[in-house]
Amino acid sequence: TSYAGSGANLTGLGATIMIWEYTPDPYVDEVAVDAGIGITFNQKIKAGSGNVTLRIAGAAGTVVENFGVGSSVTIANNEISFTPTSDLDQNVTYFVDIPSSSLTNMAGDSYVGTGYTFQTTYILEQMWALGKNQLGQLGQNQSESVLNGYSSPVQVPGATWKTFRRSSNGVEQAAIKTDGTLWTWGSNNYGQLGQNSIINLSSPTQVPGTWTPFNNSQNAFSGGGCNKIVKTDGTLWTWGNSFYGALGHNDNVKRSSPVQVGSDTTWSSVVGDRISTLALKTDGTLWSFGQNEYGELGINNKTDRSSPTQIPGTTWAILGRSDGTGTSNGAIKTDGTLWVWGRNEAGRLGLNNQTEYSSPKQIPGTTWANLVFSEQSMATKTDGTLWMWGTGGFGGTGQNNQTQYSSPRQVPGTTWDTENFKTSNYISMALKTDGTLWAWGLGGDGVLGQNSQTQYSSPVQVGSNTNWKQLGGSAAASLLGAHVPSST
Repeated sequence: TSYAGSGANLTGLGATIMIWEYTPDPYVDEVAVDAGIGITFNQKIKAGSGNVTLRIAGAAGTVVENFGVGSSVTIANNEISFTPTSDLDQNVTYFVDIPSSSLTNMAGDSYVGTGYTFQTTYILEQMWALGKNQLGQLGQNQSESVLNGYSSPVQVPGATWKTFRRSSNGVEQAAIKTDGTLWTWGSNNYGQLGQNSIINLSSPTQVPGTWTPFNNSQNAFSGGGCNKIVKTDGTLWTWGNSFYGALGHNDNVKRSSPVQVGSDTTWSSVVGDRISTLALKTDGTLWSFGQNEYGELGINNKTDRSSPTQIPGTTWAILGRSDGTGTSNGAIKTDGTLWVWGRNEAGRLGLNNQTEYSSPKQIPGTTWANLVFSEQSMATKTDGTLWMWGTGGFGGTGQNNQTQYSSPRQVPGTTWDTENFKTSNYISMALKTDGTLWAWGLGGDGVLGQNSQTQYSSPVQVGSNTNWKQLGGSAAASLLGAHVPSST
């Protein structure tokens, strides 16, 4: 039998099912870590039974993920495709195992099964910074006499940065490398860099230990003089100034190196600011401690707490970040609903009023993805839309005006990165899914990356790069992560 064309619509030929094309191509040396996986066959196919398995190294390697045929494996004519839940690791050999009987032709003849390997690229994990640098927070290793700011991104030395977090006032920073080590720099007046000293640092310096990688919505290195993070073993650690007991050690004593909060090993993430803290456990419970003047602890009173106190509920999933003073807080539940509480000046809680609440109140909607509080608040939905509310000073809400809003207003666009965005001190920045960076609001000190001090009331692109993957830092000093293949 001979035929020409794609074979997508051929049936009943009785020919052996064969593979025509692999994606990724096993003969390509370096495959992108976010690549989807697909296979094209010589004839139309349908689901059999079983799973396609992705392993490390070979047929006996560690299982990365299983993909159910007919569910997470998409079948379209003579092609199958599936996408791993998370990006693949760099510089690793992966094995795709397609067992016999998992696929058949239209006549019901089973595929004989196969496996193939491909190699992911080695990525240079770069970190860049821009904005004010008066205390060395841009990590450029400059002396105090020449701590220049930058109005366009400048690289922080190193090529193995994994991820980083924000600090609300922009004068201390932290990042984690691919080996799990934590590095800090910038202001250290309260020992918040965790170096057992109060000396400012203008270049990254390691904090002892191995730490859980930061996530843009969770596990924050907070700022404002006190900091919190979860280790890989599920323990919670804090250090710096203990404003109102915000370190969670049942006292107001400042500490210049990390100290464990209690003995629990089920913490999963933490966010916070200089005066209040939210922490999540693996069982879905939410805990708070610190100042409670505006009800920001969410425990239905206004009493300060210097050790973790539970907020009602067991289905909490994502913590809202505070890029301001920590007096407004919020979190998202597993059902996609968004709940807020605390200070509500200028309508920053998004409840269409300016009333303070000491217990969680829901903002309408069930598809919320992430949240940031400040003078203006910022949130994303799972459909890639970006929403803002609160004070509109200097155009910080991206609405092409300076109007105050007490309920969510959409920022134009539907391709915003649902995790990488920030707002503080009337300055807003966000990434899009195409890897571009956008900024708007107050433009003093070049913090918008426009090589000027112009303010903008709607998003403007920063430079022309399309490989930005992370956004952190704060209003005054931003951090940017770029994944750059080693061949470039």
